[in-house]
Amino acid sequence: MITDDARNPAKHERNSVVSELDLAIVNALQYLPRGSWEPISKILGKDISTLTRHWQALTDQGMAWVSCYPSLTGTVPGWVEISCSADRSAEVASTLATDPHAVTVAHTTGEWDLLAVVVATDDKAWSDYNLDRIRHIPGVLRTRPTPFSGTYVADGSHWRLDALTSAQVATLRRLQEQTDVEESRPVSHQARPIVAALAAGGRLPASELGLAMDIHERAAQRRLAVLLKHGEVTLRAEIAHAYSGWPVTVLFWAHAPVAALDYLASEIVKMRETRTCAVTASGNANLTFSAAFRHFRAIRKFESDLEGTLYRFGLRILRKAPVMRPVKLAGTLLDEAGHRHGVVPMAYWDPIPIAPNPSPVSSHP
Repeated sequence: MITDDARNPAKHERNSVVSELDLAIVNALQYLPRGSWEPISKILGKDISTLTRHWQALTDQGMAWVSCYPSLTGTVPGWVEISCSADRSAEVASTLATDPHAVTVAHTTGEWDLLAVVVATDDKAWSDYNLDRIRHIPGVLRTRPTPFSGTYVADGSHWRLDALTSAQVATLRRLQEQTDVEESRPVSHQARPIVAALAAGGRLPASELGLAMDIHERAAQRRLAVLLKHGEVTLRAEIAHAYSGWPVTVLFWAHAPVAALDYLASEIVKMRETRTCAVTASGNANLTFSAAFRHFRAIRKFESDLEGTLYRFGLRILRKAPVMRPVKLAGTLLDEAGHRHGVVPMAYWDPIPIAPNPSPVSSHP
């Protein structure tokens, strides 16, 4: 199912800048994605009507959003690098973006044209998606699948803007602790309709959520609260990267000694720039992560910081690839400016689309 916001007329009148208040609102929602505006208004020192007006303008223009996606516990995620024939990478990216299994898709630099984050229910489904779907999309020349050895050490939902004071962050963290998840569990059938309903707008009012699920709004609230508590669904506030102050995203592949792998992954996650981190199950690059930067010049300092603190434990960066243009981020479809224009819910349990007349391409381990 693809939800497209292109018919919203407000989408055609974009602002070119966001205010400090806009950034503060998104930053606050990163801690409390469905939080009431009342405590947020007190924390930010602004009245509720001002906050709701700013948030509505941001979401109407696709500049910020709250997404919802299911737990990846028990699934098989991984990165797939894709090489395309000349002038067909955009077509391939658009095709992949329609699949719920390709949860993130981006154009990258270097040897490979595209990178997709693929999630499937099990090892066979992950292999089937790579062998029977991606490799047979017209325009795909080569692929290099890299499954993770488990779910993410950290996904993008942990990353935060820096638009708030330390006191404001401390207050938000105290409120967040009331809803913290102890340990996520595999997504249940009860979570699936909630994911579908909230994927297009994670702050959908309980009354509308109840209507979408054909249950009473209080029942919908209770069900969502239980699923959030057990980590079966994740809510994530995002802003288009061009406005975040951290517009540059770089993907890294690294090697770490097995004995130090968990430690190194945990230390990388602590770094301010890190957005995602995962341990892989194939190749020499057994650790992969992505990081956000204010500009390309900052990449060198990040690598220098890694070298100064973690290289003595055996970490070695093997290669990196800056993202040129994201097409899809955790189920959210993005236009050329990085604005949200639709959503494909992360229903990775759906049947894998199979090409009727496949033509083979090469796959690199």
